[in-house]
Amino acid sequence: MPQAALPVIVAMLLVALLVVMTSLGVAVRADALARRSPQARARASGEAGSEALPRDLGGPEWSWRRVATWAWFICAGASVLALGVVCGLVCFG
Repeated sequence: MPQAALPVIVAMLLVALLVVMTSLGVAVRADALARRSPQARARASGEAGSEALPRDLGGPEWSWRRVATWAWFICAGASVLALGVVCGLVCFG
């Protein structure tokens, strides 16, 4: 591996690790907010009429769930990228 490419690969690794840490924090927080929403608590407690709760895209639980899902996907993708960069550094460095 040429020495000129090493700083670029290390920078990619640092960015990937920063994205992993940030998206992991966002995913955990969004999961917690989705679980603490009134709709989630009503469904978990089995209250009568919980099936009548709105399931539109504007509800806070749905939006936090969507944020959490995307954050988990971004975290997984950045983790795979970081793992690939580390493997590349180990194999070719």
